[in-house]
Amino acid sequence: MNNFDINNELDKLNIILSQEFNLTEFKNIEQKLEKNKNVIEKIDRIKNLQKRSVFFEATKKYNLVVSLEKEIEEIYKELEKIPIYLQYIQRKEFLEKELINISEYM
Repeated sequence: MNNFDINNELDKLNIILSQEFNLTEFKNIEQKLEKNKNVIEKIDRIKNLQKRSVFFEATKKYNLVVSLEKEIEEIYKELEKIPIYLQYIQRKEFLEKELINISEYM
């Protein structure tokens, strides 16, 4: 690879990273996951409530759980993008190092 090729690929990666991946968005997802750590426990408790025939309360809480499950599902969909994002970042770092090596060599 020459200097021009590396710069060209770096430009493309920067465009992809800025358009498709928003770091703030990933940080928000991470925060949501932290807030929802106990959701599984809540779901189990609610299911136990239903089994003990506390129907009204359990139904209200179950509806809450359903909405939390949907939110978590959306978060996991976003998290699936992270490996791709990391690949772009690693490639970008590699190319930047190559560029430095080429400039030092010259």
